[in-house]
Amino acid sequence: MKTDQKSLEKAEFIAFQFVTYMSQDEHMFSQFLDESGMSLNEIKNRMQDHAFLGCLLDFALGDESRLLAFAANCDIDPAQVGILRRVLPGANLDF
Repeated sequence: MKTDQKSLEKAEFIAFQFVTYMSQDEHMFSQFLDESGMSLNEIKNRMQDHAFLGCLLDFALGDESRLLAFAANCDIDPAQVGILRRVLPGANLDF
């Protein structure tokens, strides 16, 4: 899939929004740390890594209630998260 700069910027923005949203929920943030095996410093250091941003969106997409709550909080269409996930490295294009 060819990625245009505007789509990439939107995907980055959504991932940044998600990490901000997730950081405000101690349980969700702890779950992400446990599942990813990452530390807070690693997360901070990888925020410019497109593959990592894709992992953040995978985590958002991995639970419907989490995705819907995030989308409602940010006033975005939940389907947009999945669409934008596809422009970041590591996306499963078989769905």
